[in-house]
Amino acid sequence: MSSLSPFRPQVAGGTFDFMLSDKQREEIAQETAPLVPLLWENIQNLPDEGKVYHTERYGIVPGENVTAPLTALQTAISEAGGGIIQWAPGEYYLVDFQLASNVQWRAPKGLVTIKLPPDLPTGSNLQIVEGDDKVGLRFEGIIFDGNRSAYGTGISEHWHCADFRGCDVEIVDCEFNNAIGDGAYFGQGLSGPSRVRGYGWRMNNNRRNGIAVVSVTEFVVDDIVIVGTNGTDLPAGPEAGIDFEPNSTNDRLENIRITNIRTEENRGGGIVVAPRLMVGADSDVDIVIRGHTSVEDRIASFRVGHCTGALGGRVIVQDARWIRPVRAGFVARNWASVGPRVEIRNPFILDPESGQAGSTMYGSVFTIYREDGDGDGSTPAGNIHIFEPELRVTGPTTAPKFLYVHPDAPTPENISLVDPIAVEGMNVTNCVDLRATKCFASDRHQLLVRSTGNASFELREREWVSLINTDGMNTTRTVILSSDIEVGWPDIEVVHTATSGNPMKILPDEESVILPLSSTPGKAIVASTRGSRIRLRKVEADAWMVVWMAGDWQEEITE
Repeated sequence: MSSLSPFRPQVAGGTFDFMLSDKQREEIAQETAPLVPLLWENIQNLPDEGKVYHTERYGIVPGENVTAPLTALQTAISEAGGGIIQWAPGEYYLVDFQLASNVQWRAPKGLVTIKLPPDLPTGSNLQIVEGDDKVGLRFEGIIFDGNRSAYGTGISEHWHCADFRGCDVEIVDCEFNNAIGDGAYFGQGLSGPSRVRGYGWRMNNNRRNGIAVVSVTEFVVDDIVIVGTNGTDLPAGPEAGIDFEPNSTNDRLENIRITNIRTEENRGGGIVVAPRLMVGADSDVDIVIRGHTSVEDRIASFRVGHCTGALGGRVIVQDARWIRPVRAGFVARNWASVGPRVEIRNPFILDPESGQAGSTMYGSVFTIYREDGDGDGSTPAGNIHIFEPELRVTGPTTAPKFLYVHPDAPTPENISLVDPIAVEGMNVTNCVDLRATKCFASDRHQLLVRSTGNASFELREREWVSLINTDGMNTTRTVILSSDIEVGWPDIEVVHTATSGNPMKILPDEESVILPLSSTPGKAIVASTRGSRIRLRKVEADAWMVVWMAGDWQEEITE
């Protein structure tokens, strides 16, 4: 585990505060406030302080398997209309306990551990608590321990510390550790999805996921820390900090609001959104995450994938802080352009490290691609939008590019990179590789270098780049200057880095000229020598002017 302090990682030149400000918290509270009353609309007769049952009075003794006496106590509480079970400090053993509505559990924070027994026979249900279609559940101060080391790895990965299906549940200051499967699982019950709220969650050393969200109509949680998910051997299991993984078109990912989540050293990534089995559903995805700090998560700090067809909604990540991500900060794999709109707003990335040195498929700070063998490759990848990212590299990095979009067929579309704030410490040459004609880059701070990739591309009004660079391959490249570009647009600089003898071509629209090299409207200029460079300025609606140039640029000779 990293030695970084919980919420204030140290970087060269100062300390960055990765928690949300009071003002941001107030904004989030206002945004989520309408959701909270809905969570409890069907809960009746919640227990009051007069209905508290202390475990030591009912034969529930630390160090013992308390499944039987706890069941008896819960039955009595349920028949009395609900109540609060107050746990005495200590460690208790519990297995496959079926929760009851309107029965709450409370403990002094960090002093009560409820653990899976270490000696259960083969074929046992290896989870601690389970609730199907229950209401009025609340857990406060409990540590759940799945005791995974007692059972090895040759068993199902679907035994969880806590399994909530179709439940209304509030969880406060609880831990879910060492699960054979997920730390906490929230899914569909017979009556519908789960509805969840809480704060102060901690997950450590779970085998499949820290948190699995399969079906929820509300999920409002603040202050989550998930560390060290590992053990299912990819691709068998996700091994993520939190994984949004619907199982069918009947599942829901609605009204999800997460604030101040920290993920660290999770083998399958910090946060994963994978709605493949929800494609075609009549409900939209609605996920908003603000204040995600990721430290040394593998594969990606945040990744979306396997949305292969039409699905409405949005996935928004605001004010993320991704520290030393391994392979990539953000990955979108096989995410259809007709899928939910993905917006990454104001991310800060520090010292990205590629686990795949030399690979263009993995390792860029932002990577959008389709892997060979991904199912349903008929829909273009896309609908990914990155706003005002900030990158700082304080030491060596093997990350090959800042943004990489793989030129898979059909051509990716609806992808944008908007106005990076900083790209510091990384070689800017060829740092943006948008290998498609329907991808856009806006660069008001004039930081980017864009590659033409494997094909020609058209520079449009939505783009603002200071340098366009070929990628060194032995074929001709063409930069098309759209008529949409306005007079006064920042200068455009083009450099030829392909093998000498393979021309680099700049083609104006059919009514424009490039002076003084060509006075013929629509006529291209070319350079064949590696290292040739030129800067152009739009001076009139139908004219570009050469500001300066080096190399063998000339008007293209055609028959």
